[in-house]
Amino acid sequence: MEERFEAEKEVEAVKPLVRERTPLELAQQQVIETVDGYLRDGYVTKAIRYLEQARLTDDLPIYAIELSVLYNRQNRKNDAKQLLNQIESQYEGHYLARCQRAVSAYYEGQWDLFKTYATELATVYPFTSHEQLEGAIVKTLARDYAGALAMFTKLNEATGSHRKFYFYASKAAYYQGNEPLSNYYWQQFGNYDYEEPYANIWLTHSQNEAVHADEEQMLLGLQSDNQVERLCGLLQLTQSTNKIEYMHFSLHFSPNQFNDLERGFCTTPTTAKGEQPSLAVANGQFSLATASELIRIGYNVTRETLPLYRRLFAYVNDQTVHKSHCDTVEQPLLLAALLYQYNQATAQKVTKRALMQQFGVSQSQLNKFIKKTQAYC
Repeated sequence: MEERFEAEKEVEAVKPLVRERTPLELAQQQVIETVDGYLRDGYVTKAIRYLEQARLTDDLPIYAIELSVLYNRQNRKNDAKQLLNQIESQYEGHYLARCQRAVSAYYEGQWDLFKTYATELATVYPFTSHEQLEGAIVKTLARDYAGALAMFTKLNEATGSHRKFYFYASKAAYYQGNEPLSNYYWQQFGNYDYEEPYANIWLTHSQNEAVHADEEQMLLGLQSDNQVERLCGLLQLTQSTNKIEYMHFSLHFSPNQFNDLERGFCTTPTTAKGEQPSLAVANGQFSLATASELIRIGYNVTRETLPLYRRLFAYVNDQTVHKSHCDTVEQPLLLAALLYQYNQATAQKVTKRALMQQFGVSQSQLNKFIKKTQAYC
């Protein structure tokens, strides 16, 4: 009983202060909770319809701003930008609209543009609790953890009683050196969405510059029009210890916009008995299985090894374009050929004989596949 009392006292010590909300804050929160309710149940179309209809009779900017988020997630980027332009023209320098531009730029991998927006926002004081929440998120993404945590701890917790409040507050607290507060926020995040892991990911997620640069490259890849770069971005995402953030809070991560090759790479599709997945889906599964094998044998996904994976994805994509199935029987040959060319390019001493022994293939087979994959890079 005494231990429980001490634990509860520690939690109480890290809880943020609570204050009364203004009518504007209550109105904003009502909109956000309504949208969150639709999204939790998977009704994206209903959420969009709700916001579009509300804008016909109410000029509250929060409707357009929340709608811009959903438009981005449906890859309607021009519509999203047009909404933000309208808000900023009606309300000069509208803080929430500018926050959305900053967050959008960050998750598109346009970090130089994001830094410009974040610097501009730092000169403006957010008044409403929702503005403070969005401002704190921008500061968290800008790695101004002290400034972000100062904003989070001033907020009424009820104002942010959805998962992004708890998620970003946990991140800011941890990297500001307040692990108990980070754990408290993370627990609330887990309580809000029971599908997420309970363990606080910030305890293991590295913030060093190499990992940070890899994340920027990943976001650029996910936004690329090039199929190979998109698959590289998806592969980096599967390996990230912080994939929760990019899957749930990026304005631009939209699995419903995936093509069949990407869908096969990311999921294990269920098919009726006796039914086979489409060629593109099957090739996507093949590319994931091959990439996973490369990782298993020691070729972790880094900026240095991405050329290896680019060649793999270029090969699979070309096979898919030409309506050719990637044969799992030939996977050892493909692995050996890819590794031979990668090690040659990086001046590492790996011989054909070693690869033949490792993957159980003959020299003639290996030479054939090296020639077959040389054009891809």
